[in-house]
Amino acid sequence: MKKVFDFLKDPPNWFLALLYFGVIWPLYVIINHLELHDNFKKHILKTRLDELIPFEPIWVLAYGSMYAVVILPFVYAKDRMLYRRMFFSFSLTGLIAYVVFLTFPTYDILRPVSNPFDFTRFFLALDNQHDSPYNCFPSLHVGFSMTAGLWTYFADRSWVGKAVLFWAILVSVSVLFVKEHYIADLLFGAVLSGTLFILFSRNLAARIPSERKLRLNSRKLLLLPIGFYLVELGYAMIKYWDRFKEIF
Repeated sequence: MKKVFDFLKDPPNWFLALLYFGVIWPLYVIINHLELHDNFKKHILKTRLDELIPFEPIWVLAYGSMYAVVILPFVYAKDRMLYRRMFFSFSLTGLIAYVVFLTFPTYDILRPVSNPFDFTRFFLALDNQHDSPYNCFPSLHVGFSMTAGLWTYFADRSWVGKAVLFWAILVSVSVLFVKEHYIADLLFGAVLSGTLFILFSRNLAARIPSERKLRLNSRKLLLLPIGFYLVELGYAMIKYWDRFKEIF
């Protein structure tokens, strides 16, 4: 029993990653299912500005890459203290959003009906098929992506950290152009992730011994999330090959 308590007191990085992707992340699917079958009044946060933003399906390439962005810091970070703070930042971003989903459910009425007659609309139609227009406020595409970008940049101020942060910003902006979220969703997601990042990164660098600094794994591991995204696209094309052939 003592070994179990010692393990939970200072869990290894792989266990925190498993807990996040295996428990925290899947809760969204459960809540999304509940939202489809309840009788709660769903709020619509549309504004005139939302209507003025054009629908640009090409942005689905950035929107769909959110999963790869989120994986990046989990494979890149190495320092235990950094990893633990990052885990809590990600987890609370999700858990707070889940509470809001259940207490203040929203509905996206701007989502267009996309016939998959070209490459980008094909993937957007697949996303719309598997993701309901609920659970929009805050946007977790924004929340999780910006959390990933901020923590990667915090750990690595080189071109790598800057590139990942810029990637996260592209994902965040994409939610408006593919009409998956309203401006209010984006702002809440950004504020939520930014606030929790500031809270958990505060004094972190000073707490880590200078000889350790913010230890990172090899940059070659950053190819894993990118490869994951390419596999994700390839899997969608293979699974829905009959529909994909219609494009050509």
